[in-house]
Amino acid sequence: MSIQEFVFQLSNKVQLKHTVKIARSHLYELIAVSRGYKSYNALIAQNIIINAEFGQNFKNGGFHSNDIHQALLKKLHVLLKSDLSDESYKEIAQTLHTELLLLKIESINLRSIREELSCIDFEDGLIQSDDEDDFSNEDVDFAEIKRNLDQIKSYAEERNNPDACAVMAGYYRYLANQIAPYGEQGSNFGAIWSNTQFKYIQNEETRKNKALFETYIQQAETFEEKIRLQPINLNEILSEDYYYGEQNIKDNDEFYQKLIYVCRMGDVQAIELYLYDNHFKSIEDAWTYVYLAQMSGVDFTIHDYKAYNAYTGEEYDGYGPVEARGRDAIQLPTLDSERNKLAQQRAKELFDKI
Repeated sequence: MSIQEFVFQLSNKVQLKHTVKIARSHLYELIAVSRGYKSYNALIAQNIIINAEFGQNFKNGGFHSNDIHQALLKKLHVLLKSDLSDESYKEIAQTLHTELLLLKIESINLRSIREELSCIDFEDGLIQSDDEDDFSNEDVDFAEIKRNLDQIKSYAEERNNPDACAVMAGYYRYLANQIAPYGEQGSNFGAIWSNTQFKYIQNEETRKNKALFETYIQQAETFEEKIRLQPINLNEILSEDYYYGEQNIKDNDEFYQKLIYVCRMGDVQAIELYLYDNHFKSIEDAWTYVYLAQMSGVDFTIHDYKAYNAYTGEEYDGYGPVEARGRDAIQLPTLDSERNKLAQQRAKELFDKI
């Protein structure tokens, strides 16, 4: 069964049972809500839908059951905007909840794969696989990417999906890694060491490996260029250059654009860097992101320290040497009432877009 067929059947079922017509477009939105997404556009932007099944005893992989029901009820009020009684809304939400729990959607979560890929250093050694046909990493399932490569590539090239672009780039870097685990400068591409000439001797295999490596890297860079200013997290924009001061990051407009892009998504780690490393261009901007972080669950206006075991790095449990880790409260000049209200308003607007 396709999602389209499921929506058609559910629309008829709700109309017969509750004498209420719900637009199919609304049902798509409710499917997304039941999976933890704010909209159906967000669901399909982050996932490739492989298959949909409707049957017994499926387990929903999203929210806790009561959370799903409440989310559906809230979304119904927004979508229908009807003068139905609260009891009617609850009954409709219960019907939808029951049906949606029986819907199993198979999908590739591009956003999740992209986040996992952002943590991999492809020049830090060989990414091992169990066997030739089962590419696997501690977190990234390269076999899944390989099996669905055509669909992912279609999302990247035809839909310009940024997560699909990142996954394609990561996969090509993985293939390049299998040829040269330490990058172009740190790998010999299959050259053979000569004990008489004291150097690696290149051969036909070496030249083929280099050419294939360069092809994979070029393909990766092509997809990376499409999302150059659309990073998903700090891992995609930070490098050792930042930490060791090898370039003037604060005067780098491209770095600022990337950082602010991630901050606007409510990434509190990016906001922390933005605030504590003084990347903001005005005090009003700084307070805007302080308020956005608060809405996202982190308050930078208060100290945040925790006790850890100095040897193991684990949270302190009463044994061994202890050390405190964390951050001080951000120190910013206060705003007058009008500018402070404007900063809060801008933060709310950003939060509503997340």
